[in-house]
Amino acid sequence: MNSQAFIQTKNVLHQRFPKGFRLESAIEMKRFRRFYADMVGCEYEDSDEVLAEENSSCGIEYNNKIFFTGTSSIPRHTKRNCLFH
Repeated sequence: MNSQAFIQTKNVLHQRFPKGFRLESAIEMKRFRRFYADMVGCEYEDSDEVLAEENSSCGIEYNNKIFFTGTSSIPRHTKRNCLFH
């Protein structure tokens, strides 16, 4: 993925998934693809596996969910658990 596409993906995640992104969720994948197309103006063409991998690199994984660094929406108990694991 080139840097511009990575930035676009990260923007969609931060703006449209402020409470995190559930990995292995077909519903989240469909929502991401719809939001990406609306915001970027073209379809996200990579596979769901690539999308999950890219999303994982954008934040912190906890309980099969990605929370995005720099967002204030990570629940406090999750922050504590991440620090003590």
